[in-house]
Amino acid sequence: MDAAKKLFREKGFEGVSLNDIVDAVGVKKPTIYYYFGDKQGLFAEVLMAMLGRGQDFITANIRNGMNLSEKLEKLAEGYLRFCPTSLMAMMRDAHNYLDLPSRQKILDAYHFYLLKPFERIFEEGMQNGEIKPNAPRELALLYLGLIDAMTTQKNLLDGKAFNHKATAELLVDMILNGLHNRNC
Repeated sequence: MDAAKKLFREKGFEGVSLNDIVDAVGVKKPTIYYYFGDKQGLFAEVLMAMLGRGQDFITANIRNGMNLSEKLEKLAEGYLRFCPTSLMAMMRDAHNYLDLPSRQKILDAYHFYLLKPFERIFEEGMQNGEIKPNAPRELALLYLGLIDAMTTQKNLLDGKAFNHKATAELLVDMILNGLHNRNC
């Protein structure tokens, strides 16, 4: 799974063959077929595991007493630090290359493991008066999309230093406070 995850992250679904995977792992194709059925099954399992780890990170890093800004910064920093490629690109590959039941399973997992926890974070921020009442689902989608876009931008820097914490803080400040100058 780790070798397949690395290859899928680097090359996308279409850029990876089963031969690439078996060469990286040192097993034979029948082993892949036995455990995962085919390349699509392996890709689906890799993506499901990534989504589950996302939820684990959220659960492990969000504590009572943290305000909305602290939660969003912590999660953005973790996403930027530990997700080396665009999750949305992998979700798009799932939509384009997997069968309907596998796509639905992944979409359900995305909603359950990532979208719902972020929705709850925004709902709590509204209940606590930290942000004005709005559409928590859309805020969660927007926030996740911005963080994910930054993973792509980070990769375009060609190894130049990338400050995960400062970028997370800037992103959260922009989301919560906007870009306008209040001193004008």
